[in-house]
Amino acid sequence: MKRAYELYVDDMGNRRAVPLGFSIAGFGLSWAWVLMQRLWVEGAVLGVVNVVLAGVLYANRVPWGFYAGLQVVLGMVVGASARALRELAAERRGLAYSCTVHARDAATAIAM
Repeated sequence: MKRAYELYVDDMGNRRAVPLGFSIAGFGLSWAWVLMQRLWVEGAVLGVVNVVLAGVLYANRVPWGFYAGLQVVLGMVVGASARALRELAAERRGLAYSCTVHARDAATAIAM
């Protein structure tokens, strides 16, 4: 099955393929996934938001189900924003948008 990838290229010709669409890893790991993308400020902000909201829920003696719901919502926001976050990471590394291709995987997209 083919998937759409945006290709980013730097001045030396190095390429990076950014998959389009929802990220399951971003959904499951939320702020930790953002940190793995080397987006330090955004990851720290999401981590702080997570801790503050968890503290507010704990201080108000809210059942743990609300905390689980909060994690699902936060994961959905990060998963849905994955393309934009990867795009931001690529641009911060000096890569410029080149084109969008359809390929089976990132390696095939880069080879095109």
